Amino acid sequence: MAPILRCVDISVRFGGVTALRNLSIDVEKGIIHGVIGPNGAGKTTLFNTITGVVKPVSGKILFEGRDITGMKPYEICKLGIARTHQLIRPFKNMSVLENVLVAAYFGSGKIKVSESRRRADRAIKAVGLNGFEDRPAGSLDVLGQKKVEIARALAAEPKLLLLDEPVAGLTQLETDDIMRLVQSIKDEGVTVVLVEHVLKAVMSFSDRISVLNNGEKIYEGTPKEVGVAPQVVEAYLGEEYGVG
Repeated sequence: MAPILRCVDISVRFGGVTALRNLSIDVEKGIIHGVIGPNGAGKTTLFNTITGVVKPVSGKILFEGRDITGMKPYEICKLGIARTHQLIRPFKNMSVLENVLVAAYFGSGKIKVSESRRRADRAIKAVGLNGFEDRPAGSLDVLGQKKVEIARALAAEPKLLLLDEPVAGLTQLETDDIMRLVQSIKDEGVTVVLVEHVLKAVMSFSDRISVLNNGEKIYEGTPKEVGVAPQVVEAYLGEEYGVG
């Protein structure tokens, strides 16, 4: 089966700084693909490049076999790629429902208001916020606001969902809650690419993991392979870390 997403020899520069260097990653359809690496490794730049926020100086990005390199973000979203961000960005004075309705309407192209409502209701239910529809998004705790962020992405009914550090700042119980949600999204047939610093979450839920450092991919494999790869263990996980 052909990958749903292919990043082929992607390079991105900001002035004299090379953020991504000849980076190639294939994401198989229907899996959770983790991306790890230290701060500055290029993880968020990768997401920005996939979604059209940043244009690479070389290389190409293929989504379902179609070259989307350099397309505008809204065009890419309409094709079926949605994302969340590191920083929670709800419209705090708007209700949960209004937040998700906006994403459903503008993220899916020209659809009827009734269809936007259907998508919003479905996304809110998927993240477990049914009953909170009329609450101002800003009144929710961090976990609730992260769920609003994920619901907004789901409202576009993506084929590929990019999650940028969805469990950052959460307790262990809250992390488990979000990761169960991510698993349920995968179970619904959505391919997920997960950038995360909480390694236990990535290792436990990812089917495959790419490891970045200084804008380059230094390793890729299953969680078990990544957990015992010497270069990964030494660089990111500590010499005592291992996956049995």
